[in-house]
Amino acid sequence: MKMKVLVFSGLLFFISCNVYQNVSDKDLTGTFTHFSRGSIKGFDFRYELILKKNNEFILSIHGHYNPTCTGSWMRKKDSIILKCSEVKDLTEVLSSGYMDKRNHIVKIVNKNKLLLNNKVVLKRK
Repeated sequence: MKMKVLVFSGLLFFISCNVYQNVSDKDLTGTFTHFSRGSIKGFDFRYELILKKNNEFILSIHGHYNPTCTGSWMRKKDSIILKCSEVKDLTEVLSSGYMDKRNHIVKIVNKNKLLLNNKVVLKRK
């Protein structure tokens, strides 16, 4: 009997430790933000990710430089794949607003919390 209780408890523990929750695409749409205070005054960063219903997104990092990318997002199980649109204007590529990383993988924690670049971004209400 003790063995059955231990096995059942262990199984329940592993199921409850699963980070990913069943979240619909509709639950994921909205604005997610993260604020990091820099160690030097004036070097604070704010991440903003806007996921739209039509599978488009806007990712901005506000700080010393303000890179932004827009593109399309796609759901893959417990993650969101962000693919930035190609930039055709060379001056934009050379500007401080260009985001050189063109693909991002965002981990879904729950419908109000995502993990982007090891930063927790929370849904704004």
